[in-house]
Amino acid sequence: MRNHRLVLLLSGSLLAAAPVSPPARAAYIFGYAPGNTTACLTVNGPGSAAVLWPCGSIFFIMGQQWSLDGFQITTQGLCLDTQGEALSTGTHVIVQPCTGSASQTWIYNNGAINTGNGMCLTLAPNVQNQAFLSPCAGLVSQSFGII
Repeated sequence: MRNHRLVLLLSGSLLAAAPVSPPARAAYIFGYAPGNTTACLTVNGPGSAAVLWPCGSIFFIMGQQWSLDGFQITTQGLCLDTQGEALSTGTHVIVQPCTGSASQTWIYNNGAINTGNGMCLTLAPNVQNQAFLSPCAGLVSQSFGII
């Protein structure tokens, strides 16, 4: 896990130096649920909310397999996106067909997944609650691992 994570961080630091997309990588994205347990970022089809759900759930296992593809995070041919393509505090995170819009541009760096405008993917305080955007502040709810 550490070597894979270092490669992603290195790619993230190279992004700051030059606008070159990192190569695609298949991954599970996990966050920290209440009680310090880990759970995976999960979706259930187009327009569905991104939520934290126990990893390996038989009902959602396909919606837990993500690809970090350049500046897009994809699953099942859909892109991680924001509701209404908004990039403001409180905007819910969903998946939609990939369009290349700014709301589908994500950067993974030092454990945070951000939009490049100071807003980070943030987990709701309870498992199964929808993820949303909030100002990047280094919070536990904004910390993600890639496996």
